[in-house]
Amino acid sequence: MDYEILEVWQMDTITTPFASLVVPDENGCATASSAEISSSGTERGTLSATHIFKSKLPDIELPNKLILHTYCFLKLPEIADRPCLIIGDKTYTYSHTHLLKRKVAAGISKLGVRMGDVIIILLPNSSEFVFSFMAASMLGAVTTTANPLYTVAEISNQLAASKPKLAVTLAAHVHKLNLDSGLEVVVTVDDLPENCVSFAEVSATEKNEVPEEEDISA
Repeated sequence: MDYEILEVWQMDTITTPFASLVVPDENGCATASSAEISSSGTERGTLSATHIFKSKLPDIELPNKLILHTYCFLKLPEIADRPCLIIGDKTYTYSHTHLLKRKVAAGISKLGVRMGDVIIILLPNSSEFVFSFMAASMLGAVTTTANPLYTVAEISNQLAASKPKLAVTLAAHVHKLNLDSGLEVVVTVDDLPENCVSFAEVSATEKNEVPEEEDISA
């Protein structure tokens, strides 16, 4: 896959890069397009240079009919014990990641999440983010993600637009969630505020309750 970087330059006494942009075309390929910027006290900047960066590795073929939670584990029997997810000093193998995302899928299913429902993940980068995202995918649910640094007003707007049934977040951010938006369940990954559900409880599903993967590639 090629990525074409468009450098937009600010025209001043010393010419320096002002910004770098990656612009995809309708086929998902990076292409050049004209661009202009203006900055107070400077002349108008224009597109100055184009660079193409190509990997030395072969292109990765992505099958159109496979969704993420299936595609990531297609070679599970061959790579079960290899590192899949590294968060700080903790490493999850492919087999462990595969099991945990299935257990979380079963857990949030028991909390009422169904195909077509929306969940909101209000978390920093974490293992719980990955397990929740893939669990929702397994159930055919939709995930909307929000930055924990968002204000209450910003998150309220996102809740109103996406209408999630369930939220996964940190205890410190529960106050940012407007329960009048239709949100039914709040799952916290650390402490357990009142009226919330622990992520540990959600992911502690028995093996016989874990849903099997659906083959949607046919």
